[in-house]
Amino acid sequence: MQIIGILTAGSFVRTPGVFHLDVRSQIEVRVSGVSALRGIIGNDTVVVLKTGSALGDLFTQLEEQFGSAYRELVGEGMECSLRKRFNLLYNGQFMPPEENLNKVLSEGDEIVFFQMAGA
Repeated sequence: MQIIGILTAGSFVRTPGVFHLDVRSQIEVRVSGVSALRGIIGNDTVVVLKTGSALGDLFTQLEEQFGSAYRELVGEGMECSLRKRFNLLYNGQFMPPEENLNKVLSEGDEIVFFQMAGA
């Protein structure tokens, strides 16, 4: 399993002499890829996001983490590329990505990307 995240995803709570991450301010989302995406994002990746993050934020985090390999496969203009080349399962249910970029994610959500046939 691979874990990726950003330190700024959480907020810091101040206790005299102690600093710790307030875990209520972050969520973990499991992400996997089928076909060409599996080689880039893997088949069991945990992404740590700020609570209240949406599907579009997840895509941005994946692009930042995996860089040019992810961009080359997904392409510029992510919404258009997702519509034409990829579908996803959200907690086991089909969900068109381009219509759900503002869908707020929750702790433990599972996202599986798969490439459409002929794309």
